[in-house]
Amino acid sequence: MVKYFQRLKESLQKNQYFSQDGEDFFLEKILDKRDPGYYVDVGSAHPVNASNSYLFYLKGWRGLCVDASPGLIGLYQKYRPKDLFINAYVGESSGTREFYIFNEPFINTGSLQRKEFLEKKTNYEFQKRVSVPQLPLRDILAKNIPPEKTIEFMSLDVEEGELEVLESNDWNRYRPRVVVMEVLHRDREKISENSAVQFLKGQ
Repeated sequence: MVKYFQRLKESLQKNQYFSQDGEDFFLEKILDKRDPGYYVDVGSAHPVNASNSYLFYLKGWRGLCVDASPGLIGLYQKYRPKDLFINAYVGESSGTREFYIFNEPFINTGSLQRKEFLEKKTNYEFQKRVSVPQLPLRDILAKNIPPEKTIEFMSLDVEEGELEVLESNDWNRYRPRVVVMEVLHRDREKISENSAVQFLKGQ
């Protein structure tokens, strides 16, 4: 296993990858030799930095990116003009959501529990609370994806809001071939106990 991750590290250093922890490296291997396809990136954050989907954009793929953090739409128009970006929080129902902004945009969250944890246990600085639109994933996909479109992969990184995103999808209509998801868990051996992981297993 150590040798495998050493090879991974060497590959990431030699090639142009963008994900925080090699997610796009693994996705590229899993989806090897596929023609350019379609992705859905929920919690997409910055269009380039630490992005799970930007590598595929450069390869001719196109997709839908969704994030609640303010100020991102201009960056997507500049760096990924052929993708559709929606500035919203993904939740079970339509409405508005309290969203917590930190000095590091990658950890902005709609979870009060996560916000309080970050304030108490890290050096990140909470800056402000804003109200953002909230939409279910099933409604976003129904409105913006043609019925014949296959989602090759879905990326989820919403700072402990993953279960809510998953539950807001219509899995009978929208079933990506691959799901890559952040799981915040201290014990690697118990990741399978995470509620979002269990939900996916049930699908």
